[in-house]
Amino acid sequence: MIDYGYFNKIIDVQFDVLQKNSKPEYLRDGVIRNWASHELDLARYLLGNLCLEKADVGVSLDHQDISMVADLYSIEHDCPVIIRADYITSPEFRRFSIQGNKAVAVAFNLVRGEAVWDQTYVDELKAFINAIDGKDPGPLADGADGVAALQLVMDIREKVGLEDEQKKNI
Repeated sequence: MIDYGYFNKIIDVQFDVLQKNSKPEYLRDGVIRNWASHELDLARYLLGNLCLEKADVGVSLDHQDISMVADLYSIEHDCPVIIRADYITSPEFRRFSIQGNKAVAVAFNLVRGEAVWDQTYVDELKAFINAIDGKDPGPLADGADGVAALQLVMDIREKVGLEDEQKKNI
């Protein structure tokens, strides 16, 4: 829809991944590295390069990030992107919305698998399976895309002081 100009000018994009995590805290690696990393990757896939403007995080007693709000900016689409993630919301939900000055799209309840997927999703899934089988001529997202998403994860963690805290514990 973005590529075909359905939104015209994109005004606002929001991602939410709010899923209660019942694992013991020592088995968690932080909501930013865990669930939010997928939203960051998806946001980059849909909107191109993103810049981190600001971030806030909630931490547990052992300094694990259990909630996060990141304000980003899409350079390519000249629009704000907000990503929210937490380990504490119940009932859990996962959604995103894209608002343009011509149309709005909302994908919701993704954690329950109730979203309606189009042919693009089916094609991407086939490409993934073919890549595993060694039959695909190339990935839809390459290593550079993965590194860029990881860089956003690390930028957020550094911005909120989690990387400094982790260095103290080494």
